[in-house]
Amino acid sequence: MGQNKPSVCWSADKIERGNAGEKGVYHQMLQLDENQRIILISDIHGCRSLFHELLAKCQFNDQDVLILLGDLGEKGPDSLGVLHDVMELCAAGNTYVVQGNCDCLVPSLMKQELADFIGYTQFREASLLNEMAHACGYAAIDETNAKACRQAIAKRFAKELAFIDNMPLILESESMLFVHAGLRYEEISRNTWEDFLTLPAFMEGHTAFKKHVYCGHWPTLNYHMDIADCRPYTNAAMNVTGIDGGNGVKDEGQLNALILDQGKAYSVWVDSLPAARICKAQAANPDPIFISWAKREVLLLQRQADQCYCEHLASKRKLWLSAAYLYEDEGKLCCYDYTDYRLNVLPGDTVKVITKHDGFVYAKHNGLVGWIAEECF
Repeated sequence: MGQNKPSVCWSADKIERGNAGEKGVYHQMLQLDENQRIILISDIHGCRSLFHELLAKCQFNDQDVLILLGDLGEKGPDSLGVLHDVMELCAAGNTYVVQGNCDCLVPSLMKQELADFIGYTQFREASLLNEMAHACGYAAIDETNAKACRQAIAKRFAKELAFIDNMPLILESESMLFVHAGLRYEEISRNTWEDFLTLPAFMEGHTAFKKHVYCGHWPTLNYHMDIADCRPYTNAAMNVTGIDGGNGVKDEGQLNALILDQGKAYSVWVDSLPAARICKAQAANPDPIFISWAKREVLLLQRQADQCYCEHLASKRKLWLSAAYLYEDEGKLCCYDYTDYRLNVLPGDTVKVITKHDGFVYAKHNGLVGWIAEECF
């Protein structure tokens, strides 16, 4: 069970790449020392405190290489703080960053029509542009002050805007590729900036890449239809690993770090959910189902009061759902994020609490999401 209402997305056709590609910085080569630890993080989304917590959990130091896979800001409380941190880290010489669609928006909106600039700042209250506007003395942006506000931002934050605009779209080493959203083709020049920045469900493709590709953008739990899993996910056939844990997007989301250390890979993560201790064991149920936003369409077969018997179109499985989980989207019947999975927990385990409902706790344990009976706490 568990709900994630679909968020409104700022249309991709509002994004303009600018002239970074013309400057020749859209593709950057890296010389990586295989004896160094390589730490990958994506989709920080303005969550500065979580970013600091994750770096500490990784024990990040100047002997490591840190690679950030885009979407530094937007949606979280401190996008400007994250940007300044990343600029400082990059200046130290062991941190690299690729541009994400949420990063690209900022310099793009500084160049577009004022109506787009106003519309976005009103639509996305927690945004880098609003933080910059507040720093320039503008509490809110509207038709009366947008031009002056944008001029003030351009003057005060020229270095920050240039840093974002000059982020590469893809990093390449001898054996790896690093990109925000994905690639359609092995040959990098055949891909468009839309592929790099906004390609959805990249790991449901069919291209087998020679170099291992690491990406963010698409929460990894969207790839699952049995158990919701927020940890990094690898499609071995494609040679691709996604690391977006849904931070800032999903109620159950987490900020992941994937650590590559001399041929081994492991992950750590942080989130802002409250912790609770288990006092009674619960076993997992067999054959669970997970319906994610990415595969949310269902077909109503039967209804009895507030209970609906539906077919989940992506998995072809049939199940009973509360009508409260159903909604219409562009004429299609859809289901909010839902699972019937019961987490396997033991006394002494620590879990993260998402919500409570009808005698059960919707929780997360070791990156997996499901239900735990209240009597287990």
